[in-house]
Order: sequence, then structure tokens, then C-alpha cells
Amino acid sequence: MMSHGPFVDIDFLHIGDYKTGTTWLQRDVFGRDPRINLVGEGSGEAEATLWALLESLSLSNDLDMDVWKGLFESQLSQDSRLRGISRESLISPDFVYLDHWQRTADRMREAFGSTKVIVTFRHQQSMLGSIYSTYLKNGGTKQPEDLFLACDAAHRVKERFDYFAIASYYASLFGRERCLFLSYNDLAANPSRFLERLYNFIGIRPPADLGYSSRQNISYGQGPAAIQRILNKAVRSTYNQSQRRPMLEPIIGAGIRTVSSRREHPLEVYRKHLLGDALEQGGHQYPIQNYQYLRTIRLVLEKLNFPPKLSINPSIWAEFRDCAETTNAKLENEFGVKLQ
Repeated sequence: MMSHGPFVDIDFLHIGDYKTGTTWLQRDVFGRDPRINLVGEGSGEAEATLWALLESLSLSNDLDMDVWKGLFESQLSQDSRLRGISRESLISPDFVYLDHWQRTADRMREAFGSTKVIVTFRHQQSMLGSIYSTYLKNGGTKQPEDLFLACDAAHRVKERFDYFAIASYYASLFGRERCLFLSYNDLAANPSRFLERLYNFIGIRPPADLGYSSRQNISYGQGPAAIQRILNKAVRSTYNQSQRRPMLEPIIGAGIRTVSSRREHPLEVYRKHLLGDALEQGGHQYPIQNYQYLRTIRLVLEKLNFPPKLSINPSIWAEFRDCAETTNAKLENEFGVKLQ
């Protein structure tokens, strides 16, 4: 193994949160800027390895950080561009509850030292509906009440929505002056000003010719959401680990294989490079055809989307309102981030 220093040389980490324009920043901003080397994005074996290693950083329970750093450094390209990472899974491997977010933060500090960190927060009320829609699109089968309120779910959601605790922890690890906390409201209201703040923070000027129109993720209506939830029960996924109809999944898989390319799916390539128990902990131990099945359903339902718009029962939001208002007030007073 090659020798490596105490920290991997990364200029900035953009780590989400989920549902805060992260995909737009990855594809249409950082990904289009020739001055930025977005690590782990793109094609090729090296990028696939880096992608999997970044996933392992948040997923694996038994990660050896010395081994991880050696492997990660060995795949990095050497050029003069600004080297950044933009990946929402680094705030947590689980977008619903943000489980293990502190462990992942500790590992990033150990891996990258006191590099610059960017996190965007979104108001919790709108986040609830967006989380649920994405949960369904990724194979979820629970009703909103079960996802957010059943058993210990409400406690986990309250921790997930404690943005002040999250921001404070990152500031303590990386240094307050090296953390930039942003509001999704600001991105929606004025993308140009949002990007100016972000670019000034990472140390380069925003490109004058950068377009600010973002691709919008399509939110389901109530009908498509109900259809997706039912069809998700046919196969296993990250958010549905049970096989309720064991004979149905192989039949669906066979059908997908007959119409899909025979080439290795990119997700299969990534899986090969996951470390330790990352595959198991991520709930990814299901056939690639299941992913293709869910993606096809999602694409069809997004085309056929119809009202009324998917909404979360107000009683669910009522469970989190007081905690959200408290943590948001602290976030604004301490870090200047206003969410509403």
C-alpha cells in the first residue's frame, strides 16, 4: 500500500442535507465547472472505486480508516483543479432519519482534516413531504404515520431535524470559520446570490456564464404515491427488506433482464468496491433488476402524475413543530441561517 499523510487532500466537502438542491449542485454547477475536480463522480474504474469508498465511509460499521485513506488516495487523480466532494450520503447513509451522522462526521474529520464544509438546511415542514416522496421512489412501503411516528420513529425524526445540534457538531469538529451553513429558502429565492456565497467560501469566483436554472424533482400526487407504495411490495429494496411474494421478484427480474442491456450495470460496479459490511448495512443486498424495476415505475408515474398533490397529515407535522421552531431559532441566532 502506498504511504499517505495524516489527511487526504480535499479542498471542500459539500455534504447535503438531502432534498436541498444537492443533485443540481453536483450536475449543473460543480460538475460543469472546469476548475473543480468533483471526486467520485463520472465514469471509469477509479471514479467507481472512489464513489464506493465514500459510501463505505458512512455505511460500514467496521471501517479501518488507515486502510480507507490508503485506498482513497491511491485512486485520486493529480491535477491543479480544486478538489471537492459533493455527496449527501456523507451527512448520513439514511436520508429519512440521518442515523450515524455523528459517526460519519468524525470519520470525515479523521480522513480530510479541517477542510471546508458546506451544509444546506431546509425547513422541516416541507422536508417531511419531500422525504416521504423520495422514500416511496426508493422502494418504501410504509404509510407516512408509520414512517414518522411509529415505535421510536418520532424520536429519530426529532433528532434528524435538530439542525442546530448538527451545525454545532460540525463547527466543533472542523472549526466554525471553515463551515458554511446555508438555507434552501435562499437557494429557491435567489440562486445567483446563493452560489456567490458558496463560491466565495470555497475560494474562487462564480463563473459568469453559469446558468442558474435548476432541474426540479417531480413530487408525486396522492394517487401516484399510493400506486408506487403498492407496487414497491413486489420486490426487495433498501427500504423494503422483506419478500412477501417470493415467486414474484424472480419473475420481475427475468422480465427486466430480457429488455435491458446485457452490460454490467453501474451499480454492480460500485458494489464491488464497497468496504467491510457496507453492502449489508446499506440494505443493498438485492438484485440490480429490483432497482431497474423501481426506477421504471418512478419514471412512468412521474409522466402520469396527477393531482391532488401529495401532502402529509397536519397531525404529523404537529408532532415536530415545537422542536423545529426551537432548533431553528437557535440556528438563526448562532449561525445566521434563516429557514423561513
